[in-house]
Amino acid sequence: MAVETEVPPVEAPPPAEPVAAQPPPPATERAVVLTRPKWTTQYAPQERAEIAETTAPASSPATPTAPVEPESQAFTLRFASDAALMRAVAAHRVGVYAIEAGRARRMTVSDSRVSFWDASMPNSFHEMEPTTVPEAVVDALARNGTGTDGVSWGVTLPGRMKTQLDALMEQHRGGGLIIDSSGEIHLEAQQ
Repeated sequence: MAVETEVPPVEAPPPAEPVAAQPPPPATERAVVLTRPKWTTQYAPQERAEIAETTAPASSPATPTAPVEPESQAFTLRFASDAALMRAVAAHRVGVYAIEAGRARRMTVSDSRVSFWDASMPNSFHEMEPTTVPEAVVDALARNGTGTDGVSWGVTLPGRMKTQLDALMEQHRGGGLIIDSSGEIHLEAQQ
């Protein structure tokens, strides 16, 4: 005779309660915001002359006075011709930038076609007289959808040309600085 033994039913464990997802611990690192320093020109002959005039002590008639230098003039930078600018940019001798509200666009010339592309703000540049920018360059910028009214024009120069420019600015009080088609910089003859 077979003995039947009753096997007690196996109780299923109660369903596990879902574990609530815990939010990640707060980040201890801070975001770092990188900014470029605002460019300021090294050369401000007008300001230096004004400072010298306002800080000069009043001299009495009994003491001799030092000779007064003629007032400094400003420098302007331009290219000898539109073709000289186009050749210099096409040959990558200089960089020309349209700068507006902290945004820079760099000019390129390829197969005699002028175009602009977004670029980082140059660390240093020389401002170009806006009236000397060729019409074809201004038109090319306008085709990109950029307004041309509030645009400043900046030129970056390689080391040799920058040294030549700095020397001319130290030797003279002001005048027109002209970049010719060979990449040399000359001071415009005063009339």
